[in-house]
Amino acid sequence: MNDLFVTFKIAKRLKDIGFDEPCFMVFRHGELKEPALNEWFNHNSRIGNTISAPLYSQVIDWFRVKYGYHIFIERDSEMWMVRLQNLNDENYDGVLEVDLSGETHYSEIEWAKIAMMEYICQVIEPPV
Repeated sequence: MNDLFVTFKIAKRLKDIGFDEPCFMVFRHGELKEPALNEWFNHNSRIGNTISAPLYSQVIDWFRVKYGYHIFIERDSEMWMVRLQNLNDENYDGVLEVDLSGETHYSEIEWAKIAMMEYICQVIEPPV
């Protein structure tokens, strides 16, 4: 079930860009763990060195509500396509093609989700 949660790298970047939502899991020293009782459902801003570990679906919803980005993940015969549509700007339509050739560490859908999160985290600027 760990594949349902974002990677540690993505969780750190999400914290940088303002993700501060309750989560079922946390990263402690870079490892996915169940939260201690005092961390349960805590947010990034309240748990010190521990980082919230959201589900991919939770982050997709957060991007839509907080930033107005709608995310589409599609697959053609050879490649995953991640399309990012800004609901607040009808002229914006970002597309990321994920080439899976040679990638063996993740399943194809995992790799597409990771690439999607990294792409979106680059698009969003951290709060000042």
